[in-house]
Amino acid sequence: SPVHAKSGRVVIAGSEAGHLVAADSRSGKELWRFKTHGKIRGAATVSGKDVYFGATDGKLYRVAVDTGELSWKAPYETQGAITSAPAIGSGLVVFQNNQNRTYAVDWKTGEYKWDTGRSRPEFLTIKGEGGATIKDGFVYAGYEDGFLTAVRAKDGATLWSKNLSGSESQFVDVDTRPVVLDDTVFAASFNVGLYAV
Repeated sequence: SPVHAKSGRVVIAGSEAGHLVAADSRSGKELWRFKTHGKIRGAATVSGKDVYFGATDGKLYRVAVDTGELSWKAPYETQGAITSAPAIGSGLVVFQNNQNRTYAVDWKTGEYKWDTGRSRPEFLTIKGEGGATIKDGFVYAGYEDGFLTAVRAKDGATLWSKNLSGSESQFVDVDTRPVVLDDTVFAASFNVGLYAV
């Protein structure tokens, strides 16, 4: 999905060819192109003068909106493809990979802060990830085994986990980004439907 940078007339989108491309929103003229070593299947997230995104090479990137140049010394690397948009808040960039893990890195430096996740289930799953949500110092994320979790943003400590699989035993993935409204977290299990927790 394309994203729009509020700092200027710039629209940014990734591609299966592994390029993140920025274009002028009025003329359509390409402004810059950043090449990864994987495919870009998730949306990017723009924050301030930078854009954050992941690729199937397992790396999380931060590049400058104006120039397309890498803003960190190096991308943050994991062992699984990143195919959902990262979330930014509480001084962190939080993202998921397809190994059923959620990671947090410092938004300025890309330095590792914590990671958490759940065991990969043996039953059939969609094997996707919807991305995490940061709200009021907490991170909410869903996993392949049908669980929705809440952790503290500052240290990744688990506060609670909720099983959304009901009586189903296959394709119970919570692979949508949770939505937080007031004191309620909304999330969906692929085979069961929408929950309010």
